[in-house]
Amino acid sequence: MAGSNKINGNCPSKMKVYEDIESKVTVEFTKTHVGHGIDLGQMKITEEKEDIVRKLENKIPVEAILDDIRNSVNQKLERIPLIRQQDIKEEYNINSDSILDANDVVSITKWVEGLKNREDSPIVLFKDQKIFDEDLYPGMNASLKDMLKFYGNDTICLDFTRGMNAYMFDLATLLVLDDERE
Repeated sequence: MAGSNKINGNCPSKMKVYEDIESKVTVEFTKTHVGHGIDLGQMKITEEKEDIVRKLENKIPVEAILDDIRNSVNQKLERIPLIRQQDIKEEYNINSDSILDANDVVSITKWVEGLKNREDSPIVLFKDQKIFDEDLYPGMNASLKDMLKFYGNDTICLDFTRGMNAYMFDLATLLVLDDERE
């Protein structure tokens, strides 16, 4: 586990970057380090941040990101393979509890099961992908049925999204316009 960057003093090492009106960039760099060693575990993570951000935006679990980074260690030891889960959580201010499993199929199943147990559940019907020998017959609870009767006399939209990722999930959505035509 890496310790603190605090050295109870001031290290003169720094980099100042200036950009003038004509977009000319000037850099002042002081290389000298004083009061501490150069520990890769303490260096700021500056490379490959965009890749981490992209993965987080795509809901890839933090543990899977860390595994990818650790598996990418090459001959030249860099800071990125030494990244910790805490580094990612602190840098991007995230709570990885929203990703329930590294496997999308398992994660979605857990998410849906959690929603189904709520009193105000938006889930009417869910069929696990591992179940092949039964047909799917959609249904709805009483309040959804009442809403469909009340609002569904004018415009109804039924939308199917089929196989948009490697797991081939299908999603059927029934939409109606409310009294404000929204």
